[in-house]
Amino acid sequence: MKQFLLSCLLIAVSLISRGQDIGELIAETSLDSLVKTVRALTGEDSTYVNGTKILLKTRSNYYSEDGNASASDYIKGRLLKYDLKVEDQVFDYAGRNILATQPGKGNPDSIYIICAHYDAVDFYCADDNASGVSAVIEAARILSDHCFDYTILYALWDNEEDGGIGSDYYAQIAYSEGYTIAGVLNIEMLGYDSNNDMKFEINTNNMPASLALKDELLSTINNYSLSVIPVVVNPGNPMSDHSSFWNYDFGAVVFSELFFEGDGNPYYHSEEDRINKFNLQYFKELTKLGVGTIASLASLNPSCQTVTKTLSVAPGNQNAGPAAGSTSFTITSNTTWAITDDAAWLTITASGGSNNGTITAGYDANTSTSSRVATVTVSGSGVNSQIVTVTQEGVKTLTVSPGNQNAVPTAGSTSFTITSNTTWTVTDDAAWLTITTSGGSNNGTITAVYDANTSTSSRVATVTVSGSGVNSQIVTVTQEGVQSYLNISLTSLSVSSEEAASGTFNITSNTNWTLSSSETWLLLSSNNGTGNATITVTVQNNPTANSRNSIVTIRATGVSDMTVTVTQAGSPTGIDETENDRIRIYPNPAKDHLIISTDNYSDMPDYSIRIVSLPGTIVFETKVTELFFQLNLSELPGKGIYILQVYDNKSATKTLRKIIIQ
Repeated sequence: MKQFLLSCLLIAVSLISRGQDIGELIAETSLDSLVKTVRALTGEDSTYVNGTKILLKTRSNYYSEDGNASASDYIKGRLLKYDLKVEDQVFDYAGRNILATQPGKGNPDSIYIICAHYDAVDFYCADDNASGVSAVIEAARILSDHCFDYTILYALWDNEEDGGIGSDYYAQIAYSEGYTIAGVLNIEMLGYDSNNDMKFEINTNNMPASLALKDELLSTINNYSLSVIPVVVNPGNPMSDHSSFWNYDFGAVVFSELFFEGDGNPYYHSEEDRINKFNLQYFKELTKLGVGTIASLASLNPSCQTVTKTLSVAPGNQNAGPAAGSTSFTITSNTTWAITDDAAWLTITASGGSNNGTITAGYDANTSTSSRVATVTVSGSGVNSQIVTVTQEGVKTLTVSPGNQNAVPTAGSTSFTITSNTTWTVTDDAAWLTITTSGGSNNGTITAVYDANTSTSSRVATVTVSGSGVNSQIVTVTQEGVQSYLNISLTSLSVSSEEAASGTFNITSNTNWTLSSSETWLLLSSNNGTGNATITVTVQNNPTANSRNSIVTIRATGVSDMTVTVTQAGSPTGIDETENDRIRIYPNPAKDHLIISTDNYSDMPDYSIRIVSLPGTIVFETKVTELFFQLNLSELPGKGIYILQVYDNKSATKTLRKIIIQ
């Protein structure tokens, strides 16, 4: 009797432990994981298939060049991450079932199947039946790390929309080859619940194995307090893959939203069937029902869970520059894991995996000046989730203002404002300028100290602010020169009439200056200079008795012109000339010819010309009847000084001019 009571107690403890473990498995159902799978299968988000990031535009054999091959490759890749034996089952109509086997530890020849069809008739088709496929993959993710007495087959059927061809192909082989199929749990359309009443339907028949499956679904709801309300339909509707197994006398049920019982999805079989129509909590609860029921049917065996699951991700953070690129994390684990992230600008190249591995995070360019952080979460069954981050710098900026600072000639200082989010250094190219700091980081102010400028010229110093990853900024300091001044020692100067007579005056200045004379008979010792100087003026012989003047002009930038009037005395032996403004004689001195003109006075067309040497000899004489007369000087005896006499034949007026023949 005692032994019997002890046996009963052990059985009760085992059942309690098993119940607790199945409850923990149900709790691992992740809505984020479910939604991510649906979005990938329906082309809402791009995903990686065979190492290439693509968009699964359709799962229909009628709307894609490769049929639904990409979708089946995606499903196969997901299941391979869970250490399951995954195989293709290819049949006519280009059909392809994906079968993933998790062998049982106690009764491996007895098989429980959890299944859904993955083909579709239009674009998206989220409810029909990406929802069911997502639930099967979620069950594989959670259960593949645990031991069960019975074998679990995760089956994704093709060509259901063509009359259940894929599932029928498998069921026919199973029947002909004598597979021991303990039960089939078919999942069809789990996302639509318009009135949020949480009701769903279980379609069964009266086969004992089918009724046992129905009862296990109801027990799972009650045992684990799931928030769904079952509606049992018997005899059930055969319009899904479960009927393929009914046809070969295998026990099977299908559970789904109330498709035939008053709350069917109106977007069914159209491209309007998208995840935004889902009741997400309803979707999650029905997936939990599938996970818990198949775990209970396959008989969870905690006694064979001998390996402690581990999961770690390193490093905890990866820093990234603002340009687009990628970085990686190392995963150390002995279980399956899945990856999610919270940033649109970050893309993880794999949605999950198993055991040790490396994940790559690709990031877009950060066009903002602010840094940003993406959180990557790696989750595994039976282990704590690991969170790592990618911290991406903002675009580096560096500006300096103003572009120039003006400075007075006296010593002093000025400043520039730096706006930046990086480190920077400062250099300059002028010995007379000193920057009080060699560098800094982020925003700041730099001070430029300048020496006095003793020159009249302005000067410019270039200041260069450089930073890593940004263009160098160049600003300038422009310092004025001192005020120019120009003084002369006298404003008038007298010299004698002799050849090479000279005089001097002094220039006092701090700038450049130039000199010019108004007369050619006056020569200057210098035509330009700078600073202080003594200027010598030298004159040619004044052959006349009249004195003459030349104006010497001194010019410098920024000051008023200064003048010196040089007066040369007349020669004691000179000839007094008579003036007549009616007659013009030029050039004088002359070399080749001499012109006598009365062209402005028509009343003087008749006059005579006589040229007399200084001793008094007439060397040339002629009568002129023209207003303009040109004399060829080659007719004269030679170079020298002559007296030109012009007689007005009407009035007998005589004009005397001294001419110089060179």
